[in-house]
Amino acid sequence: MDAPAGPEIFEYLDYRAYLRDYYQARKAKDAFFSYRFMAGRTGVDAGWIAKVLAGQEHLSQRAVDPFARLCGLGKREAEFFSALVSLAKSRSTQERAEAFERAMSLKSPSRATLGERQLAFYGRWWHAPIRSLLGLLGRNSSVDRVAGLLRPRVSIAEVRASIELLEGLGLVKRGRSGWELQDAFVSNPPEGAKAAVRAYQADTLDLAKEALENHPPQARDISSLTLAFDHRDLPSIRERIAALRDNLIQLSAETPRPDCVYQVNMQVFPVTAVVEEGR
Repeated sequence: MDAPAGPEIFEYLDYRAYLRDYYQARKAKDAFFSYRFMAGRTGVDAGWIAKVLAGQEHLSQRAVDPFARLCGLGKREAEFFSALVSLAKSRSTQERAEAFERAMSLKSPSRATLGERQLAFYGRWWHAPIRSLLGLLGRNSSVDRVAGLLRPRVSIAEVRASIELLEGLGLVKRGRSGWELQDAFVSNPPEGAKAAVRAYQADTLDLAKEALENHPPQARDISSLTLAFDHRDLPSIRERIAALRDNLIQLSAETPRPDCVYQVNMQVFPVTAVVEEGR
């Protein structure tokens, strides 16, 4: 095992960011440390390592253990590193959720700040709607009833675990009139948690696809636009979408008697390359 050097693996949710920082830390101590040196220790081509650290490619599964040894990771740290690789490479909702939960289970609670512990909130799509349902139902929010209202269905055991998580994170609490929300809305987790946010957003996109088949048109609103813009207009587009989000948040806050929880997704992304002027 190589001598430990560089950053603390448990502070990361992006394994490639960890490897970049590790490389820079080792390079600062040893000018001869290089991609070629890493290639010799791991069996991975130096050019491929450069692409991995640049965020362009991923490590293969058989390269995970050699890189863990290179970085001097102990058993628990190496398992955490492996979970981060799986999280970054996962394609399905189930794979993402399992990899995220595995990573969180390996992260020592004593190491985690409140913000880091709240990342678990983004591990499964149903934590957010369960939280909203608890606030909506108040004293009538039994585990069975919450489970019966969720679409798609979630098991009673998963609902119970979700409520325990929400209470443990201080996002809900028991009051005289039943469950009460501690904050009106949940913001994004701290910087460095991009993988968790991407996994959560991917889950909600999967829910939108399922809604096309599982909910009649009168119970949903799903539409698409394909428009041409100047790519430099993207900041303005973001501002307009943000304004719409703010309006919907205000409408939700002013609704006197909410009776249903909705997921609202808004996306804008390119479906072509930028056309150069004169072409």
